[in-house]
Amino acid sequence: MTKYKNREIKFRAWDNDDKRLLDVVVLSCNKEFEFKCYCHVGEFNGKPTGKYLKEEGCEIMQFTGLLDKNGKEIFEGDILDTSSGNKYKVIFYKGCFVYTHVLDDDPRMPIYEVASSWWVIGNIYENHELLENKNHEGNS
Repeated sequence: MTKYKNREIKFRAWDNDDKRLLDVVVLSCNKEFEFKCYCHVGEFNGKPTGKYLKEEGCEIMQFTGLLDKNGKEIFEGDILDTSSGNKYKVIFYKGCFVYTHVLDDDPRMPIYEVASSWWVIGNIYENHELLENKNHEGNS
């Protein structure tokens, strides 16, 4: 699968306390396997500021290495729209980024098959209304 061969490894995090997406700067685990995530929050006096998140305080999403039809990066948890109006979410399943319909978690196909012809319209944390899509397609 050469589509992912040279992809940039990066993450974003949903902060459960502040209810917002943050860019992950450092993701680490210590010798006791305690997870730490340091995220970019903003700037103060021209310098970047950040916030540490614990595992129970956030949801981590990885960049798929792919861009949508508008050139926007696609991450796990993103919701994609198609020209036919169907909506799909991106998940990581059995070592591969795949898309599933917004109403279920049935893996369809690897996302690289369709990424460049669909577009990101939101994500599963900020756009709950998109997860209630009435336009449920039986097969893709």
